Amino acid sequence: MIDSVRIGTRGSPLALWQADWVKKSLARLGISSCIEIIRTSGDKHTQGPLADKGGKGLFVKELEEALLQGTIDLAVHSLKDVPTALDPRFHLAAFLPRADVRDCLVWPGPFTHITDLPPGLLLGSCSLRRISQMLVLNPHLKVEPLRGNVETRLEKVRTGRVGATLLAKAGLDRLGISDAGLLHPLPLEDLIPAAGQGIVAIEIDTRQDPLRDLLSQIDCAESRYAAEAERTVVQTLGGTCVSPIGAYASVDRDQLSVQAFVGDHQGRRTLRDSVTGPVHQRVELARGLAEGLLRSGAAEILASCG
Repeated sequence: MIDSVRIGTRGSPLALWQADWVKKSLARLGISSCIEIIRTSGDKHTQGPLADKGGKGLFVKELEEALLQGTIDLAVHSLKDVPTALDPRFHLAAFLPRADVRDCLVWPGPFTHITDLPPGLLLGSCSLRRISQMLVLNPHLKVEPLRGNVETRLEKVRTGRVGATLLAKAGLDRLGISDAGLLHPLPLEDLIPAAGQGIVAIEIDTRQDPLRDLLSQIDCAESRYAAEAERTVVQTLGGTCVSPIGAYASVDRDQLSVQAFVGDHQGRRTLRDSVTGPVHQRVELARGLAEGLLRSGAAEILASCG
């Protein structure tokens, strides 16, 4: 019987908030836990696009090593950072209730729509998905690479280092950051989020069956259904966590709708489509959606992004 666990996490404020959420969720089941902070390769490489360093999988590598070594029992992740092609030695045992999935424009000026942003505005971002969709709507923006945790990127805008940037609203909400004059949530019609955005996932060693059974008690079925569909889209397209791919699934009773976006880094060649069907066919629906995008040229668009 399990009575205590060691929770592995990155050390950023958002990562610690997520780990504490898991800690509290386990406490309600009578399970005590401690949080172990692990510095990942993604935390060490703070300059330039992650794609140049190996992708967002860099945020999970050391945590997975700790799972195999037995120094932690479970790892807590932002799901959008977890590669869709998961090493078979690991299992995503629980998905917590999803937060707001939207991207948020960080911009100190008056805002009504992306098309109204001034020509030449310097947008700081390393997300090809965000950059592509922003340039579709406003091709006159200028883009500069920008990485860092939430507060770092907010400060870059506040000090004028960049004119604007984009952050996941889920992270802002979880950290209690709100500023109506600076933060502008963008509708899904404009920016489709990354697969898994707003979902906290718990990863374990596949050999830990008792832990898998325990974590099933805090698993959110709706988050799991959406995650499985969205990650299937990315995997079928042959993409990664850093590819210019958006995927969002929503559940309404026994129905699931999936939207997907593929674009190049300049926002010139893009594809977008959606599908709705029974939630129990979520993987098949998502795979069919992605295969349709491939028939329309998605592979060529993604290949052009390097």
